Amino acid sequence: MFSLLLTTGIMAQDGPPGPPDPEREEKIKVLKRAFITEKLDLTVSEAEKFWPLYNEHEKNRKAFREEMHKLREEEKKITDKNALKEHIRKMTELRKREADADQNFLLSCVDVLRPEQVKKLVRVEEEFRKKLLDKLRERRGDRGNPPPGVRGPGRRE
Repeated sequence: MFSLLLTTGIMAQDGPPGPPDPEREEKIKVLKRAFITEKLDLTVSEAEKFWPLYNEHEKNRKAFREEMHKLREEEKKITDKNALKEHIRKMTELRKREADADQNFLLSCVDVLRPEQVKKLVRVEEEFRKKLLDKLRERRGDRGNPPPGVRGPGRRE
């Protein structure tokens, strides 16, 4: 199902990175939802409980990414030792908050999914991301090089 949807041209919009394309983001979100639902073998009842939790968690993840991006932009301007120390504290605190949010999300999933599904969830998300990046690389014809904005396995610039 995943391959079929990807080959219909959802990732066909190659080109230089620019502002996010809401339509493209929505299509990827739909693909991800289908992929996770299939891989976790969610029942209708489980899906009804799980997806609101997941969507809220994704919204929080996006906010963390945006905040981290701002901190990285600020970092470029830092020249003072004390300012750098404060910046390091802010980045570390943000990472701690993000880890706490991940933990809380997974703990809430324990109440709505079967244990094997919760254990599998993080791996399934990573698998989706890898397949998406592989498909993007394939379409760009540069299988050995990561897409723009990605540095090494799973690291953003």
